Amino acid sequence: MASWDHDGIIELFRHDPRLAAYLLRGPLGVALPVFSEALVEPSTMAELRPAQVHADLVVVLREGARPVLGVIVEVQRKEDAEKLFSWPAYVAWLRRELRAEVCLLVVTQSERVANWASRTIVLGPGGALQPLVLRPSSVPVIDTVEAAQKAPELAVLSALVHGGGPVETAVAVALAASTAAHALHRDQFLLSFGLIHAALGPAARKAFDMQFQGITRFYDESQQQSYNRGRIQSVIDVLEARGLPISDEQRRRIRESNDSDTIDLWVRRAVTIASVDDLFG
Repeated sequence: MASWDHDGIIELFRHDPRLAAYLLRGPLGVALPVFSEALVEPSTMAELRPAQVHADLVVVLREGARPVLGVIVEVQRKEDAEKLFSWPAYVAWLRRELRAEVCLLVVTQSERVANWASRTIVLGPGGALQPLVLRPSSVPVIDTVEAAQKAPELAVLSALVHGGGPVETAVAVALAASTAAHALHRDQFLLSFGLIHAALGPAARKAFDMQFQGITRFYDESQQQSYNRGRIQSVIDVLEARGLPISDEQRRRIRESNDSDTIDLWVRRAVTIASVDDLFG
């Protein structure tokens, strides 16, 4: 089975935070409060120790200015016993910050991991946390362009989940998602197309490439440059969300980098450093 790109999945939710609400309300059947917008908010648990404790993504549903539900999104590729301790901390921290209800949404491509993550986390006598888990069998098969164009990010997620299945289904969901992704910003399209392409099995990928030859070549030539730009913007977004001052010179230095290893290091450091100077140290 093809593996998910962890950061790529997070970017789907970052570009369209309403995707979290759709998945909770639709496949998972959760009754949501009335809300007018969904926003991505800082996910670093600043008051917790050690400082590197942070969620993958935090989406807050708001009715006007009032938060009505916080959603902690965690993309989980394998079992990790440490998460059974950190997840409750995430929920408690966000609940305190928002003064509103909070839930934990775990997204995984593995039914085995889904079974593990679905277990109730017992906090002690009278207390427990129940993760809400989006498993592969819960993700709808979006195999028509019309349906994909209504929710491009959801269509991409559908292609990632079902791209490793039967060839006919895999190609259909990949074609629908790729076509719908044309309407997205160029960098987001390249990210989505790369995720879709990587999720396909060998036979399905060959059939898909025959129909998307021009786009595949364009993607191959552009993906690294575009991916680096997206990662650089993520670094700046995290620094700004944490309230760390960035000088014009520091911002220029970050934006002009084209070394993938350096950018990867900055992405990891951005959530823990005390000042932007530490990013380059």
